[in-house]
Amino acid sequence: LLPQVHLDPDRILREFSQSVSSVLDPDVLSTIAIGLISEKFEIQRGYLFLVEHEMEDMVPRYRLRGTQGMGTGPQEVGLLDNASPTALYFHQMRLPLRQTDLDLQPRFQEASDEERPWWSSLGVDLYIPIYAKEDWMGLIALGPKLNGLPYFDNDLTLLSILADQTAIALQNAKLVESLMRLNNDFR
Repeated sequence: LLPQVHLDPDRILREFSQSVSSVLDPDVLSTIAIGLISEKFEIQRGYLFLVEHEMEDMVPRYRLRGTQGMGTGPQEVGLLDNASPTALYFHQMRLPLRQTDLDLQPRFQEASDEERPWWSSLGVDLYIPIYAKEDWMGLIALGPKLNGLPYFDNDLTLLSILADQTAIALQNAKLVESLMRLNNDFR
């Protein structure tokens, strides 16, 4: 019953992949990727989080570090335990997650007292995980649309494909960073 904004997925995919394919800096990638998504989907704000795997007291954790997106990125880093219901959802499902689901679904109510307020503080409506094979590399967080409409299923499909394109660009950036580090070590 709600009017849908007609997007041209082929054009969006072509523009997106051409724009991000040669970017090797995560902050520049974030600005371009989130900028293009915000333009095409007409959203209020968006962020790209890089997921860093770490160990604390022999417990694996994920550090979600915001990069430059639309304006300034989130200043506070998100920390998720490996057993966090949100981290488990992204690992098992690898699908977009709406903030309303985080707020209302019983399985997410067991999140830590630090985690739940962090998600809410971002002021976004949708999270799209970025995976390269088995490696959780990042998370796209998108705010509400300017027209007030929700994200429809076809939006989620297209955004998931854009997240896959972003994963390729992030892999390339990591590879170049590793090569530069190795080159410096040889010197």
